[in-house]
Amino acid sequence: MIGWAVRGLLAAGSIIAGWFHARDVPTFEFGLGETTKSFFLSPSKPTAGGLIWGVGPAFLWPAATDDSLGTEKWGVGPTGVVLTHQGRGPSGARQPRLVLCPPPGRFNVSSTFVQPFASYNFGQGWSVTLNTESSADWTNNKLTVPVNLVVAKVFEIGDQAMSLGVGGRY
Repeated sequence: MIGWAVRGLLAAGSIIAGWFHARDVPTFEFGLGETTKSFFLSPSKPTAGGLIWGVGPAFLWPAATDDSLGTEKWGVGPTGVVLTHQGRGPSGARQPRLVLCPPPGRFNVSSTFVQPFASYNFGQGWSVTLNTESSADWTNNKLTVPVNLVVAKVFEIGDQAMSLGVGGRY
């Protein structure tokens, strides 16, 4: 997540691009999946109760390196995030709702993604996060709820703080 202060508001953006391996397809596939870019506009300060929230658009780019790792579709929809920062870590959820624009010959997709999370900060930029990346496929009435554990480190390039993490999924 990268943010900028703009006249009492915070404009932020994030990119999610995952590396995947697929075992349940005719052949074993490994590579880049779809890429989602989200933009959020939020008040620059939390509410009196400590709540931080933001809303904006989300865009899906068909960037998968193999057909079995993606939908080959562009998508757009609203997204939102809500979180609180208590003690040594934030907790909350983000939710983009994407309606995909299929090319000829590809099936339609309507999906919702919800990502509740809880993080613990150890200090010196290190953290651990437990989350789910729950996906609802409204076209096929399917729900998946994988659980992720991620270890991350915050670092700076110039004056810009960034975070890089690695984790596992069940």
